[in-house]
Amino acid sequence: MKKTLLKITVVVFSMFLFSCQENVEVSPEMQGFIDNLDGSPHDLKNALHEFGADNLIEDDNISSVDLSDPKVISCTGDKDHNCYEFEAKAGKKRKRYEICWDGKQIESMHSQEISRQ
Repeated sequence: MKKTLLKITVVVFSMFLFSCQENVEVSPEMQGFIDNLDGSPHDLKNALHEFGADNLIEDDNISSVDLSDPKVISCTGDKDHNCYEFEAKAGKKRKRYEICWDGKQIESMHSQEISRQ
């Protein structure tokens, strides 16, 4: 009986542990931003403009990329200033980005290399 209970406990705990890592709570603004990323031309420019990051639209390294299938990986910060790390499909590759918010506006966005091991 103890072994069965222990096995059930381990399985339930593992399910909880791994499900928590997959679901990152995001702000309504961040959700609105990623909802705009559907891979269509200018979707990223439109999303950046909608959330007050017109200064990033001029950066062709960021705004010229069509992103789709975004997945938020992590969030750091507090209520008024937070940063999200997310991956999205960019052409045939997946890229990782960090986007930081100051209140309800995008403050910065940077691409990051994804290291595959």
